[in-house]
Amino acid sequence: MRKLTNFFLITLVIVGMFSSAALAGEKPIRLELKLGTPNLFGFSGEYLLPELGIPAIDKTLAPYFDFSKFTLGLDPTVDLGFTYFGFGAKYYLDQYIDLFELPDKMYGTYTGLGFGRLSITLTDEGWDDYYHGEGKSEGSVGLNMLQFKIGKRWIWGPITLCIESGYSLGKIDEKIEVEVEYEDGYKETETEDTSDIPIGGGIIGALSIGLAL
Repeated sequence: MRKLTNFFLITLVIVGMFSSAALAGEKPIRLELKLGTPNLFGFSGEYLLPELGIPAIDKTLAPYFDFSKFTLGLDPTVDLGFTYFGFGAKYYLDQYIDLFELPDKMYGTYTGLGFGRLSITLTDEGWDDYYHGEGKSEGSVGLNMLQFKIGKRWIWGPITLCIESGYSLGKIDEKIEVEVEYEDGYKETETEDTSDIPIGGGIIGALSIGLAL
């Protein structure tokens, strides 16, 4: 993954050296590497819809998705798995910038509404029990989110850069399960009720860079 990421970033720099620095709004497909919260590190894509004969949304509405998936080794027997998937739509405000004669540097500004699902899995292959011996335990928890965003996108030739921030409301799963399977074949499951945990909220933000096509 690291070699692929480095190759991708080097390619963007080389292409950018030979591209125009002018803003290009006619590139509707944007594929990016994304760093931030809650996705941590992953991939993102969006597609700016063409004219649909509806002035309020012509060349302003862009469905998007975010995806992250990786595993971190916390010690020789414990792994932390992280998965995030998000989707929604961005609404670009360019036509209002023209309408109200706002500064050109505001082109590329958008608001957005989206949904996300974050899942964390903890696996311990060094689990040990007095009666059943060694085993493997796995527990997971998920968080569903409603996200409100505001951001800004720049496009120079094939290169695109985007920054965004916003606020997210999240609700944890109503229960957390931990499953253990021992080498002698015995299995057990522990369940923790989390339904009484209220909806929470927090600031989100991200930086992404990629290709516009």
